[in-house]
Amino acid sequence: MELSNAENALRSLLRREQLPPHVIDAANALLAAPSSAAYVDAIPTFLVDAEKPRWEVLAVGFVLATDFAKDVAAHDSVRPIVLAQCHAHLENLEPRVRRLVGKALGALASVLGVGLYREFAAELREIVECNITRSPEFEEVNEEEYFAYFDTSIPLASPLSTPKSPHRLDDISGFKSLETCLLTIKYIVHGLGPAFLELLPEDNFGFLSSIVVRSVRHGNRHVRNVGFETIYSLSKGVLPSGYLTAHPTVGATITDCLVRGLQDPWSEVRLTASQATRAFVNLCTADERVTHYPKLIPRMALNRHYVAEGVKQYSRDTWTKLLGADGRRIVATYAAECVACYVDASDADNPFVREAACVCIGELAARVDADAVRPFVDDLLLACRVTLQDDVFTVSDAACSASSHVVLAFPTEARSCVDKLIKWWTVHLSDDVWSVRENAAIALGTCARAYATEDPALLDSIVAIAASFCPRRRSSPR
Repeated sequence: MELSNAENALRSLLRREQLPPHVIDAANALLAAPSSAAYVDAIPTFLVDAEKPRWEVLAVGFVLATDFAKDVAAHDSVRPIVLAQCHAHLENLEPRVRRLVGKALGALASVLGVGLYREFAAELREIVECNITRSPEFEEVNEEEYFAYFDTSIPLASPLSTPKSPHRLDDISGFKSLETCLLTIKYIVHGLGPAFLELLPEDNFGFLSSIVVRSVRHGNRHVRNVGFETIYSLSKGVLPSGYLTAHPTVGATITDCLVRGLQDPWSEVRLTASQATRAFVNLCTADERVTHYPKLIPRMALNRHYVAEGVKQYSRDTWTKLLGADGRRIVATYAAECVACYVDASDADNPFVREAACVCIGELAARVDADAVRPFVDDLLLACRVTLQDDVFTVSDAACSASSHVVLAFPTEARSCVDKLIKWWTVHLSDDVWSVRENAAIALGTCARAYATEDPALLDSIVAIAASFCPRRRSSPR
């Protein structure tokens, strides 16, 4: 169904078969003579008139409540009906209905204020508690895979339930319900905007610890994604400038969450975390940025070279907008943190992360103030030597370039391990992938340039390697 606005929802509903006659009449009447008052008066028809309304009918009712939230809030007879139906359908079996309930509550929150959050907070937190602790082994499993892997004749342990959801059957539906419940909380926070600020410090900032932190640490990527969307809403529309100085634990908590998101294995989550990071840094004052940059800058820099195009382009745009021409200086300021991050990333399970780490190492050596990087050359070279031996050709390819940049920028510090680097560059001259062979040859040439005057013997050995491989160029795979 098309549920983007009231008119589209009504037209889409009328294309459905076997609708109750009174629903058809109400939809046609609204399309024939649309007005705010008529839409609001018709909401009970879609939400409560039928004994067991179809999900499509319910969906239209919640779309109407969302689009005309101001009128609903002012309508003394319709408002209680809408709120009661929101309570009743927070855990509807149909996820589209649950999402629309969240959107309706978010729209109403912008009008009714914090009272709406207080009315629903306990119920929403109960749903979160009942679902967030479910076994993570079901993280990315759909129903078909679930029943294929497990003997369904064996009774499963009963999941936690709430009075609203006696129908819960398995952990998969629990994760879906958890995601939509967290989305509802996010919509309410977004709708309240700055008004949510008075609720945030309650229970020693319990909202952050019980909702946000647990969301971004969850095993399911969709749940994590909603967690970072919530951080975005907090940073963009709730927290005022200077708030992090007055409440440093809030900034520290959000920063730790963003660090996890910026290195999430799922690109969708990493992109959402990048968006939240931009909003958070924009919120920070100059002094607050100094506090949080040591953890954020290395991950922000690395994501500029991440393989996912959306993450890469957004991170580069963020870097330009936030740092401008100061990027190199800021990286030099946090060189120790950047090196630690890149070295750790060079040993990541994800080959795309290892590749990005190699690119960042080469960039650090070639473009950042040498005095800031010099104390860490040994660590960079060790990471290069490890990635040169990587089984994934894109990683070893990037490692050839990175290691040559380090040698060229720091020939004295790199001299002790150049022989080991040459060994692996030579090995890659025979690689099946042409770009690896090319970058290995460039690395050898760069090394020769670095030691041309200081070590003639090394130069001669590189020339000999080149001479031995030249006859093979005709037979090399292209």
